[in-house]
Amino acid sequence: MSNDISPAAMALAAYLENFEPAQDGTDVLLKTTEAIERELQDMAEPQEGEVANLMLLAGYRIVYRPDGRHGWAMARRQ
Repeated sequence: MSNDISPAAMALAAYLENFEPAQDGTDVLLKTTEAIERELQDMAEPQEGEVANLMLLAGYRIVYRPDGRHGWAMARRQ
Protein backbone atom coordinates (compact mmCIF):
# COMPACT_ATOMS: atom_id res chain seq x y z
CA MET A 1 0.00 0.00 0.00
CA SER A 2 1.29 3.44 -0.89
CA ASN A 3 1.84 5.96 1.89
CA ASP A 4 0.55 8.69 -0.45
CA ILE A 5 -3.07 7.49 -0.23
CA SER A 6 -4.94 8.27 2.97
CA PRO A 7 -7.22 5.72 4.62
CA ALA A 8 -10.12 8.14 4.06
CA ALA A 9 -9.37 8.27 0.31
CA MET A 10 -9.30 4.48 0.15
CA ALA A 11 -12.57 4.19 2.11
CA LEU A 12 -14.25 6.79 -0.11
CA ALA A 13 -13.05 5.02 -3.27
CA ALA A 14 -14.59 1.76 -2.05
CA TYR A 15 -17.81 3.59 -1.06
CA LEU A 16 -18.08 5.25 -4.49
CA GLU A 17 -17.92 1.88 -6.27
CA ASN A 18 -21.67 1.78 -5.58
CA PHE A 19 -22.35 5.22 -7.06
CA GLU A 20 -21.65 7.39 -10.09
CA PRO A 21 -22.01 11.12 -10.74
CA ALA A 22 -25.67 11.87 -11.52
CA GLN A 23 -27.05 14.08 -14.24
CA ASP A 24 -30.32 15.98 -14.01
CA GLY A 25 -33.28 13.81 -14.96
CA THR A 26 -31.89 10.64 -13.43
CA ASP A 27 -32.73 9.17 -10.03
CA VAL A 28 -30.56 11.64 -8.17
CA LEU A 29 -29.53 11.09 -4.58
CA LEU A 30 -28.35 14.23 -2.82
CA LYS A 31 -25.82 13.47 -0.10
CA THR A 32 -24.05 16.14 1.89
CA THR A 33 -20.36 15.91 2.67
CA GLU A 34 -21.26 15.43 6.32
CA ALA A 35 -23.60 12.53 5.52
CA ILE A 36 -20.88 10.79 3.51
CA GLU A 37 -18.35 11.36 6.30
CA ARG A 38 -20.78 9.79 8.81
CA GLU A 39 -21.14 6.73 6.56
CA LEU A 40 -17.35 6.38 6.39
CA GLN A 41 -16.54 7.10 10.04
CA ASP A 42 -16.27 3.45 11.03
CA MET A 43 -13.58 2.99 8.37
CA ALA A 44 -11.58 6.25 8.45
CA GLU A 45 -11.53 9.79 9.77
CA PRO A 46 -11.08 12.18 6.83
CA GLN A 47 -9.29 15.47 7.30
CA GLU A 48 -11.36 18.65 6.94
CA GLY A 49 -12.20 19.17 3.28
CA GLU A 50 -10.81 15.79 2.19
CA VAL A 51 -14.15 14.21 1.23
CA ALA A 52 -15.28 17.32 -0.67
CA ASN A 53 -11.97 17.50 -2.56
CA LEU A 54 -12.07 13.80 -3.45
CA MET A 55 -15.71 14.07 -4.59
CA LEU A 56 -14.79 16.92 -6.95
CA LEU A 57 -11.81 14.97 -8.29
CA ALA A 58 -14.09 11.96 -8.91
CA GLY A 59 -16.38 14.08 -11.09
CA TYR A 60 -19.27 14.71 -8.70
CA ARG A 61 -21.01 18.09 -8.57
CA ILE A 62 -22.97 19.94 -5.93
CA VAL A 63 -26.65 20.58 -6.63
CA TYR A 64 -28.92 23.11 -4.90
CA ARG A 65 -32.65 22.46 -5.27
CA PRO A 66 -35.37 25.15 -5.08
CA ASP A 67 -36.84 23.36 -2.04
CA GLY A 68 -33.62 24.00 -0.11
CA ARG A 69 -32.11 20.52 -0.41
CA HIS A 70 -28.50 20.36 -1.51
CA GLY A 71 -25.70 17.84 -1.78
CA TRP A 72 -23.54 15.84 -4.10
CA ALA A 73 -25.54 14.58 -7.10
CA MET A 74 -25.15 10.81 -6.99
CA ALA A 75 -26.83 7.86 -8.68
CA ARG A 76 -26.60 4.21 -7.67
CA ARG A 77 -24.63 2.14 -10.16
CA GLN A 78 -26.79 -0.31 -12.10
